[in-house]
Amino acid sequence: MAETKTDYRALPSVVEAPQKLRRLTESEFAAMKKTQMQTVQSLCDGHEGTVVWYNEQEYVVQIKLRSRPDVYVVTPCTFTPTFGMDRIDGMFAEDAEAYVLQSELGYPSKRLAAFEGRDSLDIENYLANRGMPVSPAQPDEKVQRKWWQFWK
Repeated sequence: MAETKTDYRALPSVVEAPQKLRRLTESEFAAMKKTQMQTVQSLCDGHEGTVVWYNEQEYVVQIKLRSRPDVYVVTPCTFTPTFGMDRIDGMFAEDAEAYVLQSELGYPSKRLAAFEGRDSLDIENYLANRGMPVSPAQPDEKVQRKWWQFWK
């Protein structure tokens, strides 16, 4: 039996734009061993809903469309979903869903503005655009805090 790593985050240095993410065919998706993680209701006319699946190494976002075949987009997994999907992984899934709804149904989304026509964004800019600014501490910077404020 293979070991399973838990509580491990592997953030990519860059985040690919949703249009660059890998898509699966229906047969590839059907053959995959997977676990359902999230279900989202319809966001617009022509969209039946979205289901996020986990297959032990990545997520597959299944966007269900009314008069067209379902679209399956592979998104990265940065943290093992022990108690559900991680917030950052959820952002990647939302980006994929927004792109498919815009390209297939013409449903506009502000989520895609972060990429501004680029193929990718560095992780710091991506997180800042999603309201999670990252400011790495400088190695020579001394942090002043009380002994009990170990989390700062």
